[in-house]
Order: sequence, then C-alpha cells, then structure tokens
Amino acid sequence: MRIVTWNIQWGRGCDGRVDLARIVRSARETADFDLLCLQEVAVGFHGLPGSRGEDQVATLRGLLPGYAMAFGIATDLPDGHEGRSQFGNLVMSRLPLRQVLRHLLPWPADAAVPSMQRLALEVVVEAPRGPLRVLTTHLEYYSVRAYGRPAWGRLARPSILLQFLFRQRGYSRAGQRGCGQPGDGRIRPPARPAPAFRR
Repeated sequence: MRIVTWNIQWGRGCDGRVDLARIVRSARETADFDLLCLQEVAVGFHGLPGSRGEDQVATLRGLLPGYAMAFGIATDLPDGHEGRSQFGNLVMSRLPLRQVLRHLLPWPADAAVPSMQRLALEVVVEAPRGPLRVLTTHLEYYSVRAYGRPAWGRLARPSILLQFLFRQRGYSRAGQRGCGQPGDGRIRPPARPAPAFRR
C-alpha cells in the first residue's frame, strides 16, 4: 500500500501559482498512491495568495476519477458573497472508504500569532488485508503556547498527536465507538440497529 501525504498550501507552488493539476502530477510522480492525504485544501477562500476562491475539493475530484473522497472542514466562515469559505484536510482513496470521522483538535487562543481551528481526519479503508485506519492532520505552526511549555516549541506537536492517537486506540479497544469488540483492538463497521434505517 502506498500513501502520499502533502500540505499543499491550497495548491500554491514555489512560483506562487495555484495549480492543482500540477499537485496531482507531482504526487503521482512520487508514488502510484492508494491514498492521497492532503492538508490545507480550500473551498471559496478568495483571499488566499494566488487563489480565485475555487472549489478545490471539486477540482481534485475531477483530477482523480475513481477515488473515494473524504473532506474534513476545520475552518468554515462566511465568504462575504453569500457562500462559505472552508479550509481543511482531504483524503482521496482508491480503496473503499468504510468509515469517516472528523475530530476537532484543541485550539488555544494566542493573540500574538495567526491561528485557526485544526482537525484530524480519520478514515477506515478496506485494505487488501482488512480494514485500515488512516489519520491526516495539520497541526498548529506558529503558536508555542498551544503546546503548554514554550521550550518545547514545534517539537511538542508529535506528543500532542500521540496523545490523540492513544485516546483513539482506547476507544476502538473499548468498543465505545462501535468499531470493535471490547478488548480486541480491531476495527469493524459500526453496528447499527435495524430500526435506525426504518422510516
């Protein structure tokens, strides 16, 4: 299985041009990926340098036909044109998506630096050897305060993510999210009572 992960900065290259086709070409040159995990995907954000406020999710869907898609919106604001400006993470998979979960991450305010809401996008795909859980996220870049101890700086980000992952592992082991049986740590589709589907 091949997974490519990339902070595409809304498709903006080193030359300042926003070109999602170039992003997809470069990702394909890197690997014949089964999953493409992208961070900083924008929809309707007119103020981003090089962007016209395009719907990048729709553009990427057109560039990768046959891939299932899950978009996790971390930031969702009015765009000033009676629409929405959305920013988040995207997973595209040529394997079937069985489950998609979106987890908002803690967002401590730090008025001294730019910041935004962050999100971890979790998908369970049907891999050749069984269900596989994949997470992609984009952690805070500027704020040292976000990690509690200024001396840690950016080195603290992995510890925050590890805390999150261990908590998620505990959920699946305890069956609290309907994805496994207590104690076995395996991922299964959530059980749904038949009446939930009746109208």
